[in-house]
Amino acid sequence: EASHQCAAVGAVCLENALNRERLLYIGLIDLVTGCHNRRYLECRLAEAVAEAQRYGQPLSCLFVDVDHFKRVNDIYGHAAGDSVLQTIGNRIKSQLRASDVLGRYGGEEFAVLLPQTALEDAVQQAERLRQAIASAPVSLENGEGVGVTVSIGVAELQPSSAASAKKLGDHLLATADAALYKA
Repeated sequence: EASHQCAAVGAVCLENALNRERLLYIGLIDLVTGCHNRRYLECRLAEAVAEAQRYGQPLSCLFVDVDHFKRVNDIYGHAAGDSVLQTIGNRIKSQLRASDVLGRYGGEEFAVLLPQTALEDAVQQAERLRQAIASAPVSLENGEGVGVTVSIGVAELQPSSAASAKKLGDHLLATADAALYKA
């Protein structure tokens, strides 16, 4: 009987550990797109900035915005809008390296961190993403296809020993966001 009690206690402990891991996972993933969420992105941003500074390597950021997304929601509904966001997230992921970090920043905006990537290469990556997203319509549940395009802002980290990694990361995101508006 003691072995049954030990097994029961072990099962409860294992279940608790699994539930804790599920909660951690849910807290870092955007439930609509399956991409990382803004919280995860901001944590990884500070780490990526610190690493780029430590090793003297470039770090670039892409800010991706779905063009005319409100129109998709207005014409096809919010479920279709969610499907479009999920497809775009998947198309972005398919173009990234394992070391790159993708996160849904909010609404119809995604941010991508590109470690060890200088501005010129980041611009080329942005163009590849833009083409991959525009290459085929997004298939909706009703069988219709919706053509989707994105605008992308690109920025490279400007090293500074005076500012904290968080401030530099925030500035990198803000610079990419400002470039997005120009795009």
